[in-house]
Parts: sequence; structure tokens; C-alpha cells
Amino acid sequence: MNESSAARWRRQATPDASDPFVSVGFLIAAGATTVIGLVGYTVMLVERLASARARREELQTADRDSQRTE
Repeated sequence: MNESSAARWRRQATPDASDPFVSVGFLIAAGATTVIGLVGYTVMLVERLASARARREELQTADRDSQRTE
């Protein structure tokens, strides 16, 4: 039986899940996605903390200024 070229190409292009390189590739991709997500979340938290600190300093400055004028 001769296999058509399209079927042969499809068989060769489909990764075999038992192939160790495929498994390692998926692990690397999952790890990279996790690291990127954690870095993004950390950046978001740092930005929130910085904006909260700036807001608190503005309120303290405004409070001090209002106490001086009274």
C-alpha cells in the first residue's frame, strides 16, 4: 500500500507525545508561561503599592498643609 504524500506529511508533522523532546518542549513552554505570569503579577502588585504610598503621602501633605492654615 502506498501512502499518499499528504498522509505521509501529516504523520510526520504530528508530534508524538511519547517523544521526550515534545514532552520537554511542553514543560518548557508551561514553565515559561508560569514565570511570565508571576512576573506580570509581581509588577502589578509593586505598581499598586507604589500608587498607594504616593496617595498616602499626598493625603499626609494635604493634612499637614490644612493644619498649618488653621
